[in-house]
Amino acid sequence: MIPDSEFITIYKILWGNKSYVFGRSEEEAYEKLTNRCPAYGDPENEDDARYMLGTKWASNSEDGWRIESQEIEVKKLHGHIYGSFAKNEIVHYYWKCPVCNDTNSGDLEEGDQFPRLVVCHHRSDDQQKTYFQIYINGQKKESGQN
Repeated sequence: MIPDSEFITIYKILWGNKSYVFGRSEEEAYEKLTNRCPAYGDPENEDDARYMLGTKWASNSEDGWRIESQEIEVKKLHGHIYGSFAKNEIVHYYWKCPVCNDTNSGDLEEGDQFPRLVVCHHRSDDQQKTYFQIYINGQKKESGQN
């Protein structure tokens, strides 16, 4: 079954032509870059800097980080949560890609919200990828969703 889908705008942060993080807002993408991306940081001032590209933002054609908006189609999928914050367990969400049948997962922190915007690259290094919004079973969905 092909999941319901919709078009949304995402914000990608790139260095050169490579996208490193994305989010539903510029603020979310920036937070992911500065707090979670190993490529962001000052290689001159960090102990473990082998993957860091820098902290400079590009102007014109210079090297540096830049943000771009892009309208994409996202498919809506159900996911599952395993683990319990109440039991002091590590909590993950899992979902299965309907395109390549891979099972994917991500860590959750207490207070994280759904739907989650994720991407599957379908076991390839080329440009083929599909974006999904993951809903948790039992969560209310908007009208028109299965």
